[in-house]
Amino acid sequence: MKRKRRTQRLFLLLLIITFNTLNAQDFYLGLKTGVGVSDFQYDGSPAENLSPKIMPNVALTYNYRFPESIFGMNIETGYSNRGANIDSENLDYRLNFVDLPIMLDIYPVAFVRLNVGGEMSYLASAKNRLDDGSKEDVTRNFDQRTVFSALAGINLSMTYFMDLGVRYNYPITNVSQNDPLLGIENTKVHYVQAYMMLKIAN
Repeated sequence: MKRKRRTQRLFLLLLIITFNTLNAQDFYLGLKTGVGVSDFQYDGSPAENLSPKIMPNVALTYNYRFPESIFGMNIETGYSNRGANIDSENLDYRLNFVDLPIMLDIYPVAFVRLNVGGEMSYLASAKNRLDDGSKEDVTRNFDQRTVFSALAGINLSMTYFMDLGVRYNYPITNVSQNDPLLGIENTKVHYVQAYMMLKIAN
């Protein structure tokens, strides 16, 4: 209960920072959508073979470039599906995350934007899709619902209204201490995403 309250307070603090940024500065709002490649990092020998999984993601981005500077700030509120392909007819994990990355932007040239920062993600749910198409809730197997990662990425401005980018998330904390179905421990989720960002307001 205490951990849940701390998580809620941290989410609230980050949202307050987000809205203060929007109210205090000139910014542009963007819609980011793309695909991500995720995989598990773990201890132990899994009961089944694991391989990377490709799944969609979407986010609203709030971007601001400081006046007469090569630096800016980027905050996102997003949703991503992550997991791993499992070589089993009855195991197919799909992890649904609410993401809140906060990044420092660096503009080495006008059309290139580099991102470095951190991300807090909350595991909203985890499903196991069975071979017959039905879904089983396996959220209980992922006892670390709030996870943190470091990230780095690059955006290329293709037009005034559209960016293309890639980003890598390096996991810092576990999403699961012990997974009884796969027989693995200390599971982290590696994540790489490629996306298109459309500027929709300023």
